[in-house]
Amino acid sequence: RNLQREDTTFGIFSAELNNGEWINLNQFSFNRHDCNTGYPYLSDDGTQLYYCSDAPGGYGGYDIYVSQLDKGRWGQPENLGAHVNSSKNEVFPFLHQSGRLYFASRGHNQRNDLDIYYTVNIDGIWQKPVPLNEPFNTVNDDYGLIMNAASDTGYFVSDREGSPDIFSAYSTLPTFTNSVAQKENDYCYVFY
Repeated sequence: RNLQREDTTFGIFSAELNNGEWINLNQFSFNRHDCNTGYPYLSDDGTQLYYCSDAPGGYGGYDIYVSQLDKGRWGQPENLGAHVNSSKNEVFPFLHQSGRLYFASRGHNQRNDLDIYYTVNIDGIWQKPVPLNEPFNTVNDDYGLIMNAASDTGYFVSDREGSPDIFSAYSTLPTFTNSVAQKENDYCYVFY
């Protein structure tokens, strides 16, 4: 039986695996006792930590934040803003190599279930989230999407069959081999 005290909060921690033993346990410098900090995603290059927190001053529920690693220290977290965060929970961030940030939200739809969305950062502004279509999003909770660099294989969680299960997704786009790369033309026009 899992019991949790009402005054318990959760946070983000790191450790190093050394010869099968976890050493150098450290807590994220922006963990707080008055709010929860979790759902971490570390960028591929290790310089950005995306995470969720219900810290005061957010938009409501869990908001997504990012902290930049600078000279071995995590910088002041930045809230991703009102386009991404709503008055409800935004959780499970995943930054794909394409630059798309995938996440789950209860606040961007009218049904109050978790659906998977993506957003992109253009000139420092996270754009309005775009929902994924079926078969990813259903009338049940769908969340936790991750995928490989080619975007042809991914995994996510859904309770569409009555309990949370992990589903795999594969691209149905054809794979072309021995194709010639498209060349960029340098057209020159003279207008009179």
